[in-house]
Amino acid sequence: MKNFNIFIIIILVYCLMSGSAFALKRVVLNLDKNGPGKKVLIYDDSGTILKIKIDKDQDGFAERVQTYKKGQISSIKKDTDHDKKFDIYYYYQNRSLVSSTKDTNHNGIINVWTEFKNNMPVKQKQDKNEDGKIDTITLFNKGIPIEQKKDNDFDGKFDYFTFFNGTGQTIKISQDLNKDGKIDKIQLFNSGKLSKIKFDNNKDGYFETIQVYNKFPGSMILYQDVNGDKHFDIISFYVNSILKKKKVDENFDGNIDFIEYYRKQGSIEKSEEIRKGKIAITWFYDEKGSLVQGREDKNSDGRIDNWYFYDKGILKSVEEDTNLDGKPDLWEEYDKTQTIVKRKKDLDFDGIADFVDVNTSDGNGS
Repeated sequence: MKNFNIFIIIILVYCLMSGSAFALKRVVLNLDKNGPGKKVLIYDDSGTILKIKIDKDQDGFAERVQTYKKGQISSIKKDTDHDKKFDIYYYYQNRSLVSSTKDTNHNGIINVWTEFKNNMPVKQKQDKNEDGKIDTITLFNKGIPIEQKKDNDFDGKFDYFTFFNGTGQTIKISQDLNKDGKIDKIQLFNSGKLSKIKFDNNKDGYFETIQVYNKFPGSMILYQDVNGDKHFDIISFYVNSILKKKKVDENFDGNIDFIEYYRKQGSIEKSEEIRKGKIAITWFYDEKGSLVQGREDKNSDGRIDNWYFYDKGILKSVEEDTNLDGKPDLWEEYDKTQTIVKRKKDLDFDGIADFVDVNTSDGNGS
């Protein structure tokens, strides 16, 4: 006897059924190996198994009952929480599991139904709120979930659809947010991690907003089609939920018109105006977002031609390279009303001002 003791009591019970007598053989097993539990086996008079009852805690109620037909298993019922109510039922045909039902809330109401093939689940239905309507359906392949649909708000319409890969990882989630029967939000996953979100804001079947993740750790790129012309007008780049860069097609011609760059604390650091695909003007801002300087390449040769200087967002002076030699030869100064008060000109382009013009008016024409 290997670490357990088996004591068998055989009791012959004679019963009268339909006017004819037959003998049932009842075998009681006490298994010390698995604790003080009791196992009862019931046979017909030919020795064919009819039922097995297992009472592990010996409280007089069998928590597991197996029923047989013609010697083959036909059903199993279990009481998993020891409340003397069966909450799981398994049904068999030709020794194969074909279906099961569960009462997951242990309140006497079946709320999960599962279909099996080759002893593996192929379809499962759930009534999570126990209103008598199926609100979740899951499909399986070789026991692994491949698709699931839910009625999240229990209104009788499925609105949340999940798709899985061959290992059970989520690869796609589709949602009908406004309950019109059309998908308006799609989430895509890569190796179990969220990689993209698409939104149909106009409810026309076209996704105007897309969020892309995992280009690098903590990153997210947001694409927006503001006017619905199927061209993205705003592209925003985030790192750890902080906006770092934004590209904008302001006139909706399909070309980026300006690019904004942001500091860690969220304030704008600089912006670039784009003309014909090249940077025309770069604007610089202080930490409070006030304009401090601008640099302009007027002829798109890659060199700065104009310099603009600001004080708390107000233009104070301008330097201009009129002969395009890379050095300023025209200087202008402005007052608080941004009226020009002084102009200097380098006529021979030696870097020294040869002409000075001072505006002595008060800026109001007097």
